[in-house]
Amino acid sequence: MPDSSAIKTGSLSKDLEKGKFFESFTVLLHPKVKEECNKTRGGKREMARIADFSSIGRIRLIEAACEDMQLPADDLIVEGARRNNAIIYTGDKTMYATSNSKNMFCLKSV
Repeated sequence: MPDSSAIKTGSLSKDLEKGKFFESFTVLLHPKVKEECNKTRGGKREMARIADFSSIGRIRLIEAACEDMQLPADDLIVEGARRNNAIIYTGDKTMYATSNSKNMFCLKSV
């Protein structure tokens, strides 16, 4: 489950172009992340690139179900990952610390 920082930096799409670490993964997209990415031109472009990789079968893209959108964004993503038994992928130091403090496995992009 990537957060908006991991998508906006392009680390996911860059990996799928060259490194292929994330190839064949199921990527859960939280509605809050989608909302945040659609507010910026770079976020929209990266979402389109990720959707392209999904359409050719390199990844499986699924929108995660969300029950309560009233929590802060970081907490929403952590709880969504916990409910779906997912790994959090982030480029944000605060999100990394938040997810680790709640005993969630987290990958940090550089």
